[in-house]
Amino acid sequence: MLHEDLEIFICQPTRSDAKMLLVSLTGGFITILIIASSLGTALGESVIAVIPVSEFPQALAFNPSNNYIYVANRNSGTVSVIDSTNNTLLKNVVVGTEPIALEFNPSNNYIYVANVVSNSVSMIESNNNTVADTVNVSSLPITLEFNPSNDYVYVAGTLTGTEGLVSIIG
Repeated sequence: MLHEDLEIFICQPTRSDAKMLLVSLTGGFITILIIASSLGTALGESVIAVIPVSEFPQALAFNPSNNYIYVANRNSGTVSVIDSTNNTLLKNVVVGTEPIALEFNPSNNYIYVANVVSNSVSMIESNNNTVADTVNVSSLPITLEFNPSNDYVYVAGTLTGTEGLVSIIG
């Protein structure tokens, strides 16, 4: 993290000449910059778009099958869905309390959302961008990871200041 209100994420590009995108989350907006093309040639690091989302954007996930970017908005309990082909906000999906982490599962086309305060993980079906299910977990979920070898999503959480727990969603 570079600044208290600024996080940097590297995402898969939607332009054929780009190798990566730099996306920053700050103050209810995401800013998209293309930072490298083939062989690392700079593209000028220009701002491609500034897209208003909801309160306190916290995390990003990209679904390559629909070219949508998902943004967890911690303070509003929503996930913003952005069409990265034209950089427009499509909708905000209501999830649990304080979503802080996202993970894409390509085997079922779901976006998993860690809701830290409600001790749950919401699953957004990304074909229609609605919540398909919400699973309660026994700890404050703070991060998610998809394992393609078994199609499980691992949820890391904390029970106390020093103890942790990993839940598995399959």
